[in-house]
Amino acid sequence: MKFDLTNHEIELLNSQNIQIQSDREYTDDEALDLVDLVRDVEISFSQLPTSQGKQLYKTYGSLADKMQGQIPEN
Repeated sequence: MKFDLTNHEIELLNSQNIQIQSDREYTDDEALDLVDLVRDVEISFSQLPTSQGKQLYKTYGSLADKMQGQIPEN
């Protein structure tokens, strides 16, 4: 499966050392591993007491939800 992400979303992931390629076919397991990495970033931002931390928590949470929704359920 390929993730359908915007360039901005890919840049956000790359900024957190989550390398994703828009043209690559990922197995379901690889895709789930990537979502887990995004969830880890989401959790790390949730622990920051700043408004920027809270915004990034929401941003990465929404991105993880979007990615999760693109993975086929078998």
